[in-house]
Amino acid sequence: RRVHGLENSNLYKVIVFNLQGPNVMTLVPEVGLMFWSDESEATITRSSMDGNDVTVIVKYGLIRPTGITVDKILQRIFWFDVGVNQLASTLYDGTERMEFSLDGIMSESFGKSLVINGDLMIWSDMK
Repeated sequence: RRVHGLENSNLYKVIVFNLQGPNVMTLVPEVGLMFWSDESEATITRSSMDGNDVTVIVKYGLIRPTGITVDKILQRIFWFDVGVNQLASTLYDGTERMEFSLDGIMSESFGKSLVINGDLMIWSDMK
C-alpha cells in the first residue's frame, strides 16, 4: 500500500512506501506535514508532505486507531481508538498525549471520521 500525491489531474507520484494498513490521513499544508493512522500496525505516523522524514509518533497503547484530524491552532492531532472506545490526542510531535473515554457516548458505534473546530467536535460513525 502506498500514499499517492497528485501532481496534476492525469498523473500521480508515490510519496510513501511500505504501509501495512493505512486508514485515515490528514494534511497540514501550513507546516508541510501529513499524518495517518495504520490499523494493521496500530500506529499514528507523521511525515513531510513530500514523503520524507517518516516518523511513527504514537506506537504504544493503540488498538485500532481511526478518524484522524488536526487542530491547527493547538497544533494537536486527534483520533479515535475504536479498540478501547476513546478519543486521544497528542501534539504534532507525538508528545503530551491525552485520552478521553467515549463510554456512554459512542458505546454502540464506532467513529470513522472526525472534525475539530475550536470547542466543537463532529464525527461520523458506523452505527
